[in-house]
Amino acid sequence: MFPCRPATLSREVILPQGRSEMTMHACAASGNTFAVGALKLDDVRDVGVTLVSLREAASRNVSARPGGVLSLDLDVPGMTPHAEAARLVLTGRRPDGSEVTEYLAVFTRGTRVYQAIVVGDRPDPEVASVFFAGLKLGV
Repeated sequence: MFPCRPATLSREVILPQGRSEMTMHACAASGNTFAVGALKLDDVRDVGVTLVSLREAASRNVSARPGGVLSLDLDVPGMTPHAEAARLVLTGRRPDGSEVTEYLAVFTRGTRVYQAIVVGDRPDPEVASVFFAGLKLGV
């Protein structure tokens, strides 16, 4: 449920168990970036640490300030329940000092790990909710 036509790109991410390629679909609309990325793990035992790693990287990327993390309910149809899956709102600052807010979800289905984001100066919470409500995995 992208609000714009997404482009597809791949990038290498560094995970605790090594490097992995993440395929992302992303676009920009109304001053915000919308993205969904996925990567495949070799071992299901790496899922938890990968979910944590993606959350921590997102927090670092926006220099989330202490107290600038809000947890929300996460329910993606078709996802595999996991204790480390999460939906968060991160508030912080860009390197130039301007404010940034990131809505983030990290979740899994088997050994495939997903990351969805809406990031911008002040993304509309309703727009972010609609974006996350549109996420579905093989259902």
